[in-house]
Amino acid sequence: MRSLLFILALLLQFPVGNTMAQQTWKNGKQCVVCLTYDDAMDSQLDYAIPQLDDHGLKGTFYLKGSSPALYHRMDEWKAIAANGHELGNHTLFHPCSGKRFPDRERARDIDYYTIKQFLAEVRTANTLLKGLDGKNRHTYAYTCGDKIVEGENMGDYLPELVVAARGGAPEFLPKDELNLFHLPTFSCTGKTGDKMIGLVKQARENNGLLILVFHGVGGGHLMVEAEEHEKLLDYLKENEEDIWVAPVIELADYLAAGRDKKQ
Repeated sequence: MRSLLFILALLLQFPVGNTMAQQTWKNGKQCVVCLTYDDAMDSQLDYAIPQLDDHGLKGTFYLKGSSPALYHRMDEWKAIAANGHELGNHTLFHPCSGKRFPDRERARDIDYYTIKQFLAEVRTANTLLKGLDGKNRHTYAYTCGDKIVEGENMGDYLPELVVAARGGAPEFLPKDELNLFHLPTFSCTGKTGDKMIGLVKQARENNGLLILVFHGVGGGHLMVEAEEHEKLLDYLKENEEDIWVAPVIELADYLAAGRDKKQ
């Protein structure tokens, strides 16, 4: 009886944290942050990539195949891939639901897509990416977060074409609850550096995954000011001993390897 009371006293003195608080990431890091950039924009080449390179950090760039900035600056996109940044699949024409975007032309309204058409577009975008980075494996980002085609969730079809997909709800989940084809997403549109750093601090407190989504940086649509973006990168660099900053494909491979070990 005394032994039982002694054990209970120890448990009360040193409470056991939840599963989320106990998990760690690669090399014992407290959390993982993925910096992702959508649509292949000029401002990403002009501001985001130089800032990332200055800090020694790597990002994931989800390229829209029909982007003018991709067509006119293709050699620069090839160069960032050669420098260790990830190029990801964001389709050719960026289809979104006309129910949420009424001005969407029908040809690019995902509500009118067939599953076959959607998968063909993702497959062709993979071919374009291979021409840029020479790689056979890529991750995907849902366009406008839309996942439903002909009433079916494309997360069930994408594993035949890509390694993982970004576009789940913005929440911190334990590793075992992460779905590789609905990875949680946190938008940075219009946020200050302090607000974005606040999200990183939440990820550290929860020992969680934080995938940040940018579009324009210092210009372009859905913009974050370049100075605010750099403030975030300063924080990540200053705390690199505790924060793992990784392209999405590295995160996906890490998660998949951990699950394979358990099987």
